[in-house]
Order: sequence, then structure tokens, then C-alpha cells
Amino acid sequence: MNKCYVKSLLLTAFVGAGALLPAADIDMQRQHDITLDSYKVDIKQYEDAANEYIARANECFIAGNYKDAAYNYVQARYVLETLKDKSQHFADQLEKVKEQIAKSYYYLAQQMAEEADAAANSNDLKKAIEKCEEAMVIYPACQKEMMPRKEKYEKMLASIERRASLNEDRVLGGQSDVDRKYQIAVLLKQARTLYYTRQYEQARKRYQEVLLLDKINPEAIQGLRATALQINKAGRDRYRLMHKKAMAEAAWKGAEPIIMTEEKDGQNEKDEEGAMGNGIEKKQVQLDDPETELIRKKLAEIILPTVNISNTELPDVITYLNQQSKRFDPKQEGVNIILYYPEKKETDSMDGMNGAGNPDSLVDDMSADDQSEGEEEDAFADEESETATAQNGPKVKYPIVSSVVLHNKSLEEVLKAVCLSAKLKMKVEKNAVILAPEDAPLDDMQIKVFLFDASLVDELGGNDPESLQEGLSMRPGYKITFPVGSKVMYDERFRSLIVLNTPENLAQISDAVAEMRKLDPPRLVQIQVKFVEIEQNDLKELGFIQSLSRPMGDNGKTDGRLQFDKNDETIYNSGNNTFVYSRSTNGYNYNLTINAINQLDSKDVLSSPKVLTNDGEKVTIKMTSERYFEWDYEEGEWETSSSDGVMTYSYTPPWPEFEMQELGITMDVTPKVDLKNRLIELDMHPWVRTLVGWTEYQYTVSADDTDGGAGLGSVETMKRPIVAERTTLTNVQVADNETVVIGGIIKDYTTIVDDKIPILGDIPLLGNFFKSKSTSIKKTNLLIFVTARIIKPDGTPYFDTASTNKGRATNAGIGDIY
Repeated sequence: MNKCYVKSLLLTAFVGAGALLPAADIDMQRQHDITLDSYKVDIKQYEDAANEYIARANECFIAGNYKDAAYNYVQARYVLETLKDKSQHFADQLEKVKEQIAKSYYYLAQQMAEEADAAANSNDLKKAIEKCEEAMVIYPACQKEMMPRKEKYEKMLASIERRASLNEDRVLGGQSDVDRKYQIAVLLKQARTLYYTRQYEQARKRYQEVLLLDKINPEAIQGLRATALQINKAGRDRYRLMHKKAMAEAAWKGAEPIIMTEEKDGQNEKDEEGAMGNGIEKKQVQLDDPETELIRKKLAEIILPTVNISNTELPDVITYLNQQSKRFDPKQEGVNIILYYPEKKETDSMDGMNGAGNPDSLVDDMSADDQSEGEEEDAFADEESETATAQNGPKVKYPIVSSVVLHNKSLEEVLKAVCLSAKLKMKVEKNAVILAPEDAPLDDMQIKVFLFDASLVDELGGNDPESLQEGLSMRPGYKITFPVGSKVMYDERFRSLIVLNTPENLAQISDAVAEMRKLDPPRLVQIQVKFVEIEQNDLKELGFIQSLSRPMGDNGKTDGRLQFDKNDETIYNSGNNTFVYSRSTNGYNYNLTINAINQLDSKDVLSSPKVLTNDGEKVTIKMTSERYFEWDYEEGEWETSSSDGVMTYSYTPPWPEFEMQELGITMDVTPKVDLKNRLIELDMHPWVRTLVGWTEYQYTVSADDTDGGAGLGSVETMKRPIVAERTTLTNVQVADNETVVIGGIIKDYTTIVDDKIPILGDIPLLGNFFKSKSTSIKKTNLLIFVTARIIKPDGTPYFDTASTNKGRATNAGIGDIY
């Protein structure tokens, strides 16, 4: 019985438990159904609200009320943004709403443009300008169309305001006649004072103010004209002075080589690096395009409250910074930060090339590599950091950012700190910020060719690319690197070092090569000579020419009375009959002519040749003209012939033989360089040949007496030129790029004439009427300015100007001496 009771009890418990379990499931299912119904109701409400906004927007759009249509479309977009992840239907509907928003903005901008035109036509230009600005804010894509309209309306408005400001009533301010006359008198007084003190600009303004008060004021009109003439005269004087200055500079300033010295260029780049601190800051001072400048602005505006990075691998740091930049960007856009960490590979593209390899093939290879690297860099710039880092593959070992802890710092400062910790460099592009190792070629590589002697190749260790790279990298005082893709080779045929590298490395290589070439480069000497011939004429003359005569008829007979002839002519009769007096009385003719002149003139002739010669070789400079003169003559002769008892005589006159003569300036210069003391020894031999006149001589050509030619003869006149030569020979030493002057080649002609009538010419005071005096002085002085400079074979100065003048008080050039 007990067993039956136990079985009954167990059965009862089991049945009761079975009844309880279905009841709990029913309650749970009921609660889930209520939640689902509520969720469906919420989605339905959002959908209904979005549809309602869309319906209102469509009605406004059809009615042409684009502003309200855009507002309702925007409200619908906000609702659909919360539903787009629930269903593809909502996502498609959201795209259509965005499209309608764009159309509404476009038509609204067109409507505002029409309203702006209407406002402009009604002279409500301010309203038209506001409509244009509002249209550009609503729909930025119409800025290209609206900006010209806005500028047009602004010009029209400025023109109207200017015309209003120049209104006569507004300018005068409703003054009475008494006040106006008083103000005119004050302004005229001020204008006259300013004019007499040569303040012409201020005087002109006062006269113009008077004309505003009285348009026909005669004194103001005349004063305005006078000031305009004085301003014009001052302008011409200033132009004349500036023209003289420019001409003097062009004539006397020493000619500099066309090629700038590589030492100076390298020094400038070093100074820039020292002033900027590091390569990152150096890039930031360069001019950027607007898109890159926008990225830089965002880097400075995004402030990260806290940055705590400790022992984190570099790709994780980049991912973290990308997220933080988007989170703390006010526009929630962020900045793309890309890690460019290429796998380092050994450069084998130069294998098999020796020093005599083809440079053209190297240039082609370099160009191809440069292009591929540029394409690779652009590809990196267009991708996200995760994709960029994944492309590098698992072989790349990224550095660990040890510790970067910052508070309230800009994203730019955080990136600099990360670069400093991981030994990276940063480059800002249009769409992203690129981080790369210090030896990665972020900049575009360039090709540069250096003149390189074979002796310098041995100093680098050989002419193969590996030795050249190692030799340049180990140069003391320089940090020359050869990043991935860079190349170097030596061409023996042209004695050239061809390098493909970044601009920073090329600048350092240029400095290193220049320093190596300083050891003992070939020396040339540039000689610039300026010949200045100064001619001065001083003529003074005072002469009285008198004559008294009495003609007695056509046969020229006289009655035996005394006659006076006129005085001899003066030297040149240069006075051109300054005073002439003539009178006839009772058959006597009296003539008086007075010649008076005091003349002084000067004439300068400048020649400036420049030559280049080797050290120790003579060079000849000629500034001459070729003239042909009768230098010798063939003797004249008589010829006798007889025919039928008749003697015939023929005569051949002397025949001149012409010879070429060079007239002008010739100079021989032989330079010798003392490189240690920076001196140049010049052996100079200048000479000047000029034609000063002609000489004539006569001789008689007679026939032979044996041939019956006795008594036959001819007197011949022969002319020969008189050529004068002035010369000097000197040896001087001058410093590099300094000037020496050779003078004293002077020619001086003085002619004095003192003509007088005896006895009468000695009478005090009155004797001046019976004598003539004239003095003519002609001086010619030749000055030779010689400037010598040591030049390298590539045309650059051996020593720059700063180093040449170091330790000297002055640097007297040709212009200073003259």
C-alpha cells in the first residue's frame, strides 16, 4: 500500500509540473508579442511621419515653394536616417529624399537669382546682393554662377554711392555765400604757400577744393595748370636721373657669371634647414594648394583631449588616431592618416653597369622608376590606413611607439610626437597625411648631373654605383642618404656624375662635390677691360678784322694814295662774324668784323670688351678699324718710241701701293695666377694708333737724254699718312675681382695766335681794336680700367665675392674709381 501511495504522489507531482511549464511559456510569449507590437508601432509611426513630410514637400515643390519643400525634405531625411538600417526600402527612400533636397536647393537658388535680378532692376542693389549670398549658402554648387552677379551688383552699388558722395549740395553742405568766399580765400592762400614751398601735390589738392566751391575760379584754374607743369617737370627730371643711373650702371657694373656658384646655393639650403629645425617644418613653409592648406588647417583645429600611447605597434597607433580625428572633428569628417612603410630591398637595377655605361638608358630607367613611385604614392593617398598597411605584407616589421602622453594638443602636434618616437617623417597631401620612415622617398626624385673629374672618383673609392653611394654617404659633415629608388653612376666619356635622388639629398651632394672640386680645379682668368677716351676742347678767340679801300674803276688803277689791307684771318674764324660793320663814304669803303667766342666741350668714348684666357696665356684685345693708305708708290717713267722718223713719248705716272693699317686701341694681356694669395699678375702692353695728318712731297720724273727726251719731265706730288702711336708697358698684381687703372696716355695740342698791327696794336685799350688773339687747347686722355677674376671651367667664380673681400676695408670697383 505504501508503494501505491508513493507512485500516486510522484505521478501527481509530475502532472503538476507539466501544467506549470506551459503556463510560464505562455506568459513569456505574451510579453514578447507585446514588445514586438510596440516595436512595429514605433516603426510605423516613424514611417508615417516621414511619409507626411515627403507629401508636404512634394506639394510645396509642385507649387514652386522650394524653400518649404527643402525644409520638409530635410525633416524626412532625419526620420529616414533612423530607419535606413531596418530595411532596404527605407534606405532607397532616403536616397530619393536626398535627391529631392538637391533639386529643391537648385531651383531655390535659381529663384533667388531671378529675385536678385528683379531687385537690381528696381535699384534695390543691397537686396540683390543679399539674395546672391543666400543662394550660395543654400546651394554652394551655384557659386560659380552667383559670384559674378554679386560682383556686378556691388560695382553698381559702389558707383551709385560715389555719385551721391560727390553731389554738390552734399559737398558744400549748404554754405552761405559769405562762408564760401571766406573758405575759397583760405584755400587759395594755402595753395599759394604750398606752391612756393614746392609742395606741388598738396597745392594741387587745395586748388581742386577751390574748384569744387567755385567751378570757374580763374586763380584756381591757373594755379592748377602751374602745379601740373611743375609736377610734369619734376617727373622728367626724375626720369632723366634714373636714366643716367641706369646707363652708368650698365656701363660700369662688372659682369657677373651666368651660372651661380654651387657653394652659395648649398649654403642657402643649409641656412634654411638650420632656421626651420627639421624636414617636417621645412615642408610646411612651402606654398600649398587650397586642398592641402585645408588639411593643414584641420590638423591644427582638431584638439585631442587625452592621448596615452604606450608600447603600441605603429599600425594600431595609426588606426587609433584615425578614429580620434573623426571623433573630435567638429564636422565629424576626420583626417585620413596613412602609413607608408615599404619593405626595404637591395637595389640591383644597377648591376652589370660599369663606368662607361650608357647614360641615356639610366635616364630612362630613372624616369620609369620615378613614375612608378609617383603612381604608388597616389595609390596610397587614395586608400584608408588599414588597406595601406595591409598591402605591405607580413614581412614588414613595424616599429613600436614607446610612450606618447599628451593632453589638449592638436592632431598635428600628436602626429609630430609619434613621428619623433617612431623615427618617421610626415607629408601632408591633398587627401591625406602620409607617415613614412625617414629614408622613404616621399618627395619626387630628380636627376642632376655634376661635372666630376676622374681623380675625384678615386677619392670616393671607385666608379661602380655601390662605391659611389658608399663614398658619398661617408663624406664627413654631410648626411647623404640613398632611399629606395635612388641611383647614382659615373660617365667617363663626359666626366659626369649622374644622380637620381630627392632634392634634399641632391643639395647635400652638390655641396660635397663642390668641396671636393675646391682641391685644385682648373683655373681660367676673365679679363674685363674698359677703355675710356676723354676728349676736351677749349677755344677762346677775340679778333678784329678791318679793311679800308677806295676802288678807282674796272681796270684796278689807283691814284697813288695809301691803301690799307685787312688783317689776316684768325685760326678758325669760329666766331662766325659775331659783329659786322660796313660803311662807304666819298668812295671809301670801310669794313669791320669782330669774331668772339669762348667754347668748352667734352666728349667721352667708352668701350668694354671682355675675354677669357688660360692661366699664363697671352690674350690680345683690339678695338680698331682697318684703313688702307697710299703707303708706297711705283716710280713714274717716260717711254720713247720711233716710227718712220717720228718720235713718240708716253708717260706712266707713279702708281700708289696701298697698305692696311689698324687704327685704334690694341692691348696685350698675359695673366699669371697666384692661387694661394688670391692674386693675379698682369703683363699689359696697350698702344693707341691714330691718323694725325698727311705729308706731301714732290719729285721730278725726267726722260733720258739719249732717247731725245731732253727737256721732258713731270713734277709729281705724293701723299703719305702720318700715324701716331702711344704705347706703354707695365706689370702689376691685383687681387681677384679687383680693378687696376692705367692712365697717362695723354695727347695735348695747344695753338696760340697773336696777330696785331705794329704800333697801333700796342696802344693801351685802343690797341685791342688793331689785333686778334685766339687760343685753342685740345686734350685727349686715355684711361684703361682692367678687372681680372679667376673663373672655373663651368663659368662660376673661383672665389665668391664675400670670401674675396674678407678682411678688406673696401671693395673698389670700376664705378668707385671712376
